[in-house]
Amino acid sequence: MTAQFLEIDSVQGKVIVDSWTAFAMSRSDTHNLNFQNIAEYMVFRNAENGWELTTLLARFAYNIVLTEAELKSIETVQAPILTAVTLTNDYFSWDKEYQLHIQSGQSTPLLNAVYFIKCWERIPDANAKVKLRNIICGLEKGYSSLKSGYLPKNPTASQNILKWVGCLEAFAAGNMIKSTKDDSITFILDKDTIFPGLIMAQSQTGGLFRIATRTMKLHSTENSKLDLSELVALIGRYFQIRDDYQNLNATEYFETKGFCEDLDEGKMSFPLIRAMSSDGGLLKSLLESRKQKKFMSPEEKTLVVKQLEANGSLAYTLETIKSLQQALWTCLHDFEVQTQTPNWLLRILLYKLAV
Repeated sequence: MTAQFLEIDSVQGKVIVDSWTAFAMSRSDTHNLNFQNIAEYMVFRNAENGWELTTLLARFAYNIVLTEAELKSIETVQAPILTAVTLTNDYFSWDKEYQLHIQSGQSTPLLNAVYFIKCWERIPDANAKVKLRNIICGLEKGYSSLKSGYLPKNPTASQNILKWVGCLEAFAAGNMIKSTKDDSITFILDKDTIFPGLIMAQSQTGGLFRIATRTMKLHSTENSKLDLSELVALIGRYFQIRDDYQNLNATEYFETKGFCEDLDEGKMSFPLIRAMSSDGGLLKSLLESRKQKKFMSPEEKTLVVKQLEANGSLAYTLETIKSLQQALWTCLHDFEVQTQTPNWLLRILLYKLAV
């Protein structure tokens, strides 16, 4: 893998390899740790989580190159969002970590913000989770405020900085959505606390296409300088939202993958996210019930779909898909003009994926 990084981009690849080596050498014992406050805890956790390496890998995958000056200018803005991601993991994983701690005869260390808040303030687990939730919400609001202040003060901010901010938001939102599969979704589905970048998580599939595209460009003998970032982002978002829609609304999908199997898995799809941002009573109750049972009955799934139809979420999702389809055709046409060659494979793909 090291050789592949260096082969794709010798400069950025070396930075990643050096960071990877430093991270591997810095792992420390996590037993008997003690911190006085969240700030101290996060200094350790940021190093333990390898945030420097993680963000380097993310920028590499998205082909985002930032100068030292740009990294410095955005450092304060990105700090709260990365802290929020770490603490969100703590919030949703606490019950499992504590259960593992007990099952191991307390030999497995509790490295979780819920545990430390509980110890610092001498309060029950549930109260500590509420405290942590409030901290996370505060960090999200702090990030939004810092971002709002940064952009007007830096009108000449590069496209790479803007892309990196979007990447961070998608990463944070995707992390939250993934966490809801096995844990309580009440907090994340509260329309007043939904992370501003939540919908951007639907573009996470595009990351796989970006990596594939960079690999193809590396070995390309023609048109290797084409900027495919817009096309790849559109394909990733279109593919994910279309899949979300088909899972809830397509008969042929039910025949091959089962009836609304995303609901059994607790997956927060695009139609559900849109519905929960405006209406949540019955849907929230049904999704909470799934969390307890780890599945949904056919009757409950049918009720969820009817709710999505009634509040216009499915119609909105279909409208979004068709809008993305049109944007993809426009983008493909522009590339065919640049290359002076029809791309029949992509045309066939778009026809086959049309809804």
